[in-house]
Amino acid sequence: MKFELGQNVAVLDEDITGVVSSVKADLVMIKTSDGFELEFSKNELVVVESSLKIQSVPAETIYEKELPKKKKTKKFKVKERFQPAMEVDLHIH
Repeated sequence: MKFELGQNVAVLDEDITGVVSSVKADLVMIKTSDGFELEFSKNELVVVESSLKIQSVPAETIYEKELPKKKKTKKFKVKERFQPAMEVDLHIH
C-alpha cells in the first residue's frame, strides 16, 4: 500500500490513529492527535478515509424536540377532592 503525506492512518491491533508525516522506504512516521511522532512499518498501517457525512435536518424536527412537554395533571373526582386526608397516629401506646 502506498502512503502519502497528510493521509489519515490507523495502526492495526492498536488504538492509534494519526496523520502521515514522512515516508522512508518501508517505514512510515505518523503524528498522533496527542502530538507524538511514531514510526511503523507499512504493513502495520491502514489508510482511514473520513466518511463523515453531514445531513441536513428539517428545522421543524429540531423545534419539536426542543418544546417542553406539558405536564398532565391528575384529575380527581368531586368526592375525592373534599374528603379529608388520611390521618395516621404513629405513637406507640
